[in-house]
Amino acid sequence: MYLDAHSVDQVKVVANLQQYDKGNWRTIKSWSVKNNEDSAGIGKSYYVTRGYLYRLKSYGYVYVNDRLVEMDRMTSKSIWY
Repeated sequence: MYLDAHSVDQVKVVANLQQYDKGNWRTIKSWSVKNNEDSAGIGKSYYVTRGYLYRLKSYGYVYVNDRLVEMDRMTSKSIWY
């Protein structure tokens, strides 16, 4: 996930890898990056267990003067491995 904002002090990106098991999505791995710039991105690899459904739930936060001014989220399509 990559976040690009303009005229801001800080951005933060959080990515949660989730596995569907027994009727619930549970986070099995989480990554986070916070930059004192106007962009941030996460590009990671992670080995998963076969036989489950997975998705990536990501959040982007934008700060101006240490105040959260915008937040957005994105959920990927579910993928079976």
